[in-house]
Amino acid sequence: MDSYAHPNNSWLPPDVAAQAEREEPRRFHAVVEEVQAAWKRGKEQGHGGETLKWVSVVNSFVASKTRLEIADLQLVSETALDIITSYRGPRDLFTQIRWSQCVSRILRKHRSSLSLSIPWQPLYSILVIHLPSAPGSTPLRGYVGAALLQIHINAITELIRRSRRFFPPGSAADIWAFLRPQFADVSSNDALEAAALLNLFLPTTCRHLAPYEEDASSQWSVWVPEWLSLWFSIPQCTFWDAQWLSILSRLAKHQQLRHQHQTTSSSPPPPPSPSLPSSSSPSPNPLSLWAPHLPFLFQKILDSFSLPIGQSPSATSAQLERPVSPACARVFLSLLDRWQQRRAPFQQQVVRAVAGAKLAVWLLANPEPPAAGSDAEPVSLGSDGVAEKQGGEASVLRMFDKVSNDLEQFFHPSNGGEWTGLLEKMLHSATYHLVKRIAAEKKIHGDRYLSGPTSALSRATTSAFIRLLLRLIHNRALFSKSPNLSAVASRVAASLSYLAPRVTLPVVLESFQGALTTVTATHQLESALSTLALSVRPLLLAAGQTTQADDPSTTARTAAPYSMEVDGAGGEGAGEGSGEGMDTWQEMIGRAREVVSEAMVATLPGIDANDPPKTLATLHLYLSVFSSIGPIGDDSSPFSLSIDWSTWLEDFLSRLFSLFSHLESAAPTATVATAAAANERSFLMKEAEGSTFRSTVSLLFARLSPPLLNQVISRVERYVSSTVVRGCEEEIGTVVAALAYAAPEATCNRILAGVMDSALSLLQSLPATSFLALAESPAAAAAAEGEALKLPANQLSTTQEATVLFHMHLASNAVPFSGSALIAHKDRLTALINAAFSSTSQKVVDAAADLLQKFLFALIFFYPLNEYTFLGWEESAAGVERWVSKQAAAATTQGTAGPLQWHVPSAEETALATQLIDNYLGGALRDLRWLLTRPATSASSSSAATGAKLAWRVALRRLWAVFSGTRTNLPDLTTRFGSQASGLASDTTGPDTPLAVVGRSGVSVGDVAVREEAAGVLHEACVWLVRQQRDDTQTLALLAEVEGLLLNPGTLEYSDSLHGLRVVKQQAGLLSEPKGSPWMKAGETRRRPPWVLAELAYEHLLWRASQAHFKTIYAGQRRPPPLSRAVKIVLGDLLLLSVHRYASVQGVARASLELILKRFPPAVGTALAQLAPCVAGEAGAVTRLRRMGEGSDSNGDKENGNEGDMEEKEDREEAAVGACQVFMSRPIMRKIAQDWRSLAPFLSALLASQAIDSLKAQNSITQVFIAFVSRFAGVNPIRPRGWGAPGMEQEQAGSEENGWELSGANNGAGGDITTQAQGALTLLWTMAGAPGTAAASPAGSGATAGGFPVVDGASTAAAAISAVAAAAAGVGAVSGQASASSQAVAASAAVAAAATHWRYTLMANALLALLSSSLPSASPPSHHHILLLLLDLRLSSLPLSPSFSHHTCLLTTSA
Repeated sequence: MDSYAHPNNSWLPPDVAAQAEREEPRRFHAVVEEVQAAWKRGKEQGHGGETLKWVSVVNSFVASKTRLEIADLQLVSETALDIITSYRGPRDLFTQIRWSQCVSRILRKHRSSLSLSIPWQPLYSILVIHLPSAPGSTPLRGYVGAALLQIHINAITELIRRSRRFFPPGSAADIWAFLRPQFADVSSNDALEAAALLNLFLPTTCRHLAPYEEDASSQWSVWVPEWLSLWFSIPQCTFWDAQWLSILSRLAKHQQLRHQHQTTSSSPPPPPSPSLPSSSSPSPNPLSLWAPHLPFLFQKILDSFSLPIGQSPSATSAQLERPVSPACARVFLSLLDRWQQRRAPFQQQVVRAVAGAKLAVWLLANPEPPAAGSDAEPVSLGSDGVAEKQGGEASVLRMFDKVSNDLEQFFHPSNGGEWTGLLEKMLHSATYHLVKRIAAEKKIHGDRYLSGPTSALSRATTSAFIRLLLRLIHNRALFSKSPNLSAVASRVAASLSYLAPRVTLPVVLESFQGALTTVTATHQLESALSTLALSVRPLLLAAGQTTQADDPSTTARTAAPYSMEVDGAGGEGAGEGSGEGMDTWQEMIGRAREVVSEAMVATLPGIDANDPPKTLATLHLYLSVFSSIGPIGDDSSPFSLSIDWSTWLEDFLSRLFSLFSHLESAAPTATVATAAAANERSFLMKEAEGSTFRSTVSLLFARLSPPLLNQVISRVERYVSSTVVRGCEEEIGTVVAALAYAAPEATCNRILAGVMDSALSLLQSLPATSFLALAESPAAAAAAEGEALKLPANQLSTTQEATVLFHMHLASNAVPFSGSALIAHKDRLTALINAAFSSTSQKVVDAAADLLQKFLFALIFFYPLNEYTFLGWEESAAGVERWVSKQAAAATTQGTAGPLQWHVPSAEETALATQLIDNYLGGALRDLRWLLTRPATSASSSSAATGAKLAWRVALRRLWAVFSGTRTNLPDLTTRFGSQASGLASDTTGPDTPLAVVGRSGVSVGDVAVREEAAGVLHEACVWLVRQQRDDTQTLALLAEVEGLLLNPGTLEYSDSLHGLRVVKQQAGLLSEPKGSPWMKAGETRRRPPWVLAELAYEHLLWRASQAHFKTIYAGQRRPPPLSRAVKIVLGDLLLLSVHRYASVQGVARASLELILKRFPPAVGTALAQLAPCVAGEAGAVTRLRRMGEGSDSNGDKENGNEGDMEEKEDREEAAVGACQVFMSRPIMRKIAQDWRSLAPFLSALLASQAIDSLKAQNSITQVFIAFVSRFAGVNPIRPRGWGAPGMEQEQAGSEENGWELSGANNGAGGDITTQAQGALTLLWTMAGAPGTAAASPAGSGATAGGFPVVDGASTAAAAISAVAAAAAGVGAVSGQASASSQAVAASAAVAAAATHWRYTLMANALLALLSSSLPSASPPSHHHILLLLLDLRLSSLPLSPSFSHHTCLLTTSA
């Protein structure tokens, strides 16, 4: 168990944090026991499919960041590894994929705590099924889809990479001895495969970074020269180079760390090893192993860029490139996806560049002093930071210096090409591993780091290497035309500013001042601004440390951890990259705060609508400064910036408001709530693309002193009360939201009240509808007597509508985080919401729903009240705010509540929320019932038709607002024996304990009966709308969305947490102090601003709520509970809407339906059965689907039968397209690829789909089939009931209806025949009536069976079922099974001869080929015969678009 609680948990609301800490370890222990029990049963049956439902549960507990018991983590890892290594054929691939991904997560997160011993041989056996020529390979038998095959390769290779550190002692020698014979002939592809396997499997790490004895049989000093000799034997192969560079870079890293540990550890030495030097003697410098080979290594590093210089091969020599085998490329090039998804040759070059930079960094070492009594002079570093003499580390620096000289010209802004991406990767990799090495050495040496005789890199060595990197950045990569290279250079400069501020900061300031003051360099200002923004904190830290050292009042503080006087070698450092023309270091750092203050003022003109990149860079600079200077406007600190904040704020707001006006003028026709406005958000609001606008204004306002905050509120109040900026509501609303968070009461009283009064007065002066309360109002009574639902004659003009929308949007932004401050304004808010719902404008109604949703959110949700809290100053740097790491954040909450104060709803807020739910949700349901009693409005009256549509939408919008505003806090439908699932259950882990993480997002309001009542009313509304207003796409789409919210609580929290987490992590990357920073304590990870950790904690709270409520499994539950009535009727509605004639309705319904299928697994079979006729193109399929939803007989409604048939003919194309899109969803695709009962009707529908003569529908059907065959690898064995096979316990409810059950008979010598016979049985089942479902009709009767017309030969097909069934049951001797297969071959031949329909002939021939392969003299059987013939059927007989040609080639090749 981890020694500290993660701040994502310790900073949660106290009751949630305490309950999670107490309950989740017990719940996870119960989950582990369930996994073990499921695998015990699965092992007896021969497959691990029953364990798959626990993978997502284990993943959620691992992602919860709770301190789980290491014993439980180890046990579930061992069980999962047992499942993975129990490989029995292609059908186990999916199980291996899921558990491999799960174990990889556990090993990545808890690698330093687990004590596993994972043998490498089973993992090797699994991997080499994809490499037929590898030693010990067992070829993969049977058909496996190409997509599933590649996913399996990726999952297994990642698992092997994570498992290397857990291989037992001696594994390195065993692996090398096993693969060494493959290198005998380097001209063969076997050598390339062996090099890749060695790179993947060879362990080079020391576990836990502690003193240890390497594998006893390993002899690195012998192996490395041999490997280098092998490497040299193939001169022109990027794949070969990439493997050896990766191996050697890993080995250099771990040898260096081992050397550091052994020179530092004071523990008694371990017993000596015959193959290694005794640990009791000083460990030799690891560089001694590499020194003779440095010229060769650095020549290879230079070759990796393929630059046209010196002896390096240029791009023109690509023709000489030695290729790799297709199998090798498919397996090992997938490892490179984590760097960049591009063509394979470029991927290999990326690996070489990254690994080469890593190797150079880990080979660095301090110059060794001359031996005692020697006359040799010590190695010194020149003014350029490079050693003047060869020998030891000096040669490494000299070699890297030569490489830098060759690369320097290619970093120049005017010199771009295909090598730019490689240079970018190299620069990033060198800096990343330098930071990583310094952090590791600091952790190893602790207090002795840089203060005593250690083997860690000295400051002089570090500064010398950094100077070489700065040569590539300064005036070169920093201003590159490639935005990626420029961004990487900025981040590299920032990281180096922490490691060597004296060397790096002058370069940063010089670049910024030159770009700011020189007219010809203004195009460089964006990059210079970004670099300064990233380097502001190290600049302030250096200044604060110097100031503290000169201030007598700070002598009692902790000593500065980093002495600037010895930061570099050679005094001030006068070469390029050290700040020529700048003041001396002491003068520059002495005026650092003045420089920052001047930059804050000088960059205000950078807020410019005509230059978005420069504007974003300016806001990034402000965010970095605000995150480091603490409270703003507090003159009590002697180290505050010399800025007149009152004037600066006035100028900042003026620039910001001017920017808003120009944003509006850039899109004068844009109106709020339109699709164009929603999709074309301004650059300020695109947080996922790097905008920090929201965070900047929020942090600024939260840190202002009361007088300055009052000044800002007054300025914003004047602006919003006198200006209406169309198209910029979101940006201005963000400013208002930031003020509301900083000062809720003042903002509500001065800004919210004003905008509400403005909107309310305008709405009250205009005619209104009575749609808000149709069931109670007099107008409704009059309408019931025959009056039409007509809209008022006078409606909102465009200008009036824009004004109302502007003020309502500002109100919606001011509400969410105002909490209890809204109680005083509840009457005004309710009046505004009612007036907006009574408006004649659809956009205003939508704005009312948005306001109601956020009103409910503010009342019942948890959210931090002091997210931008100030935790104190840095101990070693005066006047700089203290950032925190995960360890430091945990230390501040040890035994106490976290620093965050959370909004916990009061009784008054909860009561108000309950009243709002009763009024708006209950009123909407009553209005819907009233509307259902109304006859359809005649299309001749446009006003009445428009009014009726608006009335429906007003009611549905209120339901949407309540469901999306309450989310998981409105009790969910019952999911287990009448009890309500809850994320916060009792302390026990009994049968009714949900095995899910603990979580909730607020207080519970309302009752579960509300959802059940809403489900019934919405179902009736769906039936009425589909029958009467099927062309009203907006209303139907809104209905589908509301039904999705009804059954899928937690989805909104999940989507919000994903989006918020992505944004926060991106901004955290811009505001992270690297773990090698000298201002951090040993062992600390990256430090971040406290407000970043607060946002991460809030997003984690939302994620927990979603996981606790979406899908819950209980202890002892072996199958999901049956679907309730509410779920069934809503499921039927969404199935019907998913095959609607309009794509806009299909898309919304499909999104809601897929979530329901994920949450309720039994619904998958229902969806498959009801949508299969639509895919098959059966006449009347949509009508039957609609009538099933209505609950009427399929033969009913005779008077509308002809009209329905005509509609079906018109809608058949879109119904097939919509059904195919649902079939493409993950739940259904997984079901049909793993379950025979679902596979048979699926194939039947595909074969019958030829009746559809639409090109669009046929393309969709072909796309479904291609997706299926690319993921299919066989399913678990089945046994038809009633054939005399041994009985087994029924595992799934409803299997009697299909007459099939799971079987474990696929064992022993007869397993292959059993599998083939089952494949034959599946398709024969579709040719004749299946027992228990549909009897075979007499030939020629014209009846149907299984979706096909019964033709001559169907009775013979039924007889073939009997012949095949004996083999499918897996009983009897092998010879008996072979005999049964022979009978089935004869029966299939008879079907082929007797069938009059060509499709039956093709199917019988396919069965003949399949069954013939099962005879004893045939080759090993597989599924691919039948699948390829089905593919031929789809691709040869159907009109296809050219877009499917490459899929055809892919499938044919994989088969």
